[in-house]
Amino acid sequence: MKAFNRPIQTGFTLIELLVTISVLGIIASIAAPSFQNQIAKRKMEDAFSQIETCFKESRIEANITRSPVTVRFNTQTLNCATKGNIEFAPPLSVVAVRGTPSIRFNANGTVNFVGASSATLEETFQICYNDYAQGSIDLTINSRGRLSRNTGGRTC
Repeated sequence: MKAFNRPIQTGFTLIELLVTISVLGIIASIAAPSFQNQIAKRKMEDAFSQIETCFKESRIEANITRSPVTVRFNTQTLNCATKGNIEFAPPLSVVAVRGTPSIRFNANGTVNFVGASSATLEETFQICYNDYAQGSIDLTINSRGRLSRNTGGRTC
């Protein structure tokens, strides 16, 4: 009787490669939306930081120059009077929840909400990103210029 010697197999067969690539494709399709949400959330956090910094810089500028500094909101841009314009990408929307279009920082550190009633002691701005449907960040500023953050579950 003659013994058959099988050659040693190296590498993968075509079937094994197809199965492996299919499994990796399924895993990638499950993970991709999660990554997109993280990217959108990060963009919303960046926008919040820019707006917060603009408010702080405006308040400091008003104190240093002893003259009022006004920050105006638009749905597409934030006009920060101290450093020119800070423009956000089109999918970002900054929404004044109670409708105050601008904030004036006075030389003494107080804040006036232009367009709101004189009795308004604080104003909340809702920061949204269109690609992130899981909520928003609320930035509240009081009449003394203090900022607070609330990660709300509200949608825009």
